Amino acid sequence: MSAKRSVHGEAGLPNFPLDEEGFPVPGLVIKYFREHMKYIDAYDNKERSWTQANLAKSLGVSEVTIRLMENQNIGLDSITRRRLVADILKIPPVLLGLGSLSELKAYLDSTQQHSTSPNTSSSQTKGTHIEKETVSLYNDIWNVYSEMHSTGSAQGSLSEIEKWASRIKGDVLRTHGSQQRQLQEILWDFYALVAKIYGDDLCDWSLAFANVNAAMELAVQLDNNELRAATLYRSGQIHFAQRKFSLAKADFDGATKFAQRACPQLKGPILGATGLAYALTSKDMTSKKYVQSLLDEAGNLVTSSGFKDDGRFIKFSVAKYYLEYADTLTVLGRPGKALEVLDDAESAIDTSQKRRRAYMDILRAEANMRLSSPQLHTATFLLADAFNVSKGVRSEYNIGYIARLYTNLRDSSYGNSTDVADLGMSLKRWKQTHTIKKI
Repeated sequence: MSAKRSVHGEAGLPNFPLDEEGFPVPGLVIKYFREHMKYIDAYDNKERSWTQANLAKSLGVSEVTIRLMENQNIGLDSITRRRLVADILKIPPVLLGLGSLSELKAYLDSTQQHSTSPNTSSSQTKGTHIEKETVSLYNDIWNVYSEMHSTGSAQGSLSEIEKWASRIKGDVLRTHGSQQRQLQEILWDFYALVAKIYGDDLCDWSLAFANVNAAMELAVQLDNNELRAATLYRSGQIHFAQRKFSLAKADFDGATKFAQRACPQLKGPILGATGLAYALTSKDMTSKKYVQSLLDEAGNLVTSSGFKDDGRFIKFSVAKYYLEYADTLTVLGRPGKALEVLDDAESAIDTSQKRRRAYMDILRAEANMRLSSPQLHTATFLLADAFNVSKGVRSEYNIGYIARLYTNLRDSSYGNSTDVADLGMSLKRWKQTHTIKKI
């Protein structure tokens, strides 16, 4: 088998992607073996799996440290710690990089006779069934990368995410019935996430839409209106990023029709985005009333007692609602009210969501620029701070937005200030090594 793309160990062991040195990605190995570490609970005599808290206690570290190990491979530089983890979870040391590549190959050769062919799923039996553990692994992997994207760090893992999607696609072709549908839904998750990364972070419209199209094909095959709605929502967000507002409105109108009976976590963001699209494309009083009705309905959904920020298809939260509401208010010529809403958003955004907090500051800067007495100094300060954060998470979308607002600042009465000049120089240095997209 090829040891360049993935590693397959003993029977039932997943195909782990490799790091740059050719060894399995350690965090994924640890997570897999921890979840398969079984014991009998003395209190109720039931079989249980080790939790992150169990492993943290054994290692004498915090549970957060274990999450970082498993999800982002942080905290595994120490050989001593890798040895301890391998010993506790009974992981073959070579799978954690504790050995040479030749030893890894020898280990794989010794267990390959218990494995399936590298051209089939690692857990496939009789050519038509995928083990439950593998399906669970796919879900876990998606959750890890989705969380990484939410905190601004997934684009560096884009090639690995696409490899997982390719593997799942292969498993879809080899299965049938309910399991095939389950895998198709997981594959949709991967396509939607990849489209989001290409659109939100990299502004690569061609690849973003290629994944949107692949997601829509799955939605149609599954005849799932929620997936259709969520796919059209993603398409609309990409058109937003391109500033093609009429196309975005058409997407959101379609999404709204498919989302009539959708859960609040899906219907809410679609209504909010539709409101913003109408605000950007229609200025008559009737349209403004329709915009307000859409925003009110979205607000009612997100603030309802049963609402939970755990959307299956779209991550929708009170914070996201406030950001979209504030953006719409600014478009409608109410920047003062937008700033009030952004204050509410700030208290609702988790500090780990760096891209979203930077986006909030960009919206706040634009609202300050549009006040009847523009606060241009404040806007410049906010944009400079947002640029530093966006540079760190490599958000091409945010930086393109900042560049557009910088142009407005440069041409304003405040344009000759040193603060505006400094922001311009920062953008210029970025442009020397990156292509700033026009947002």
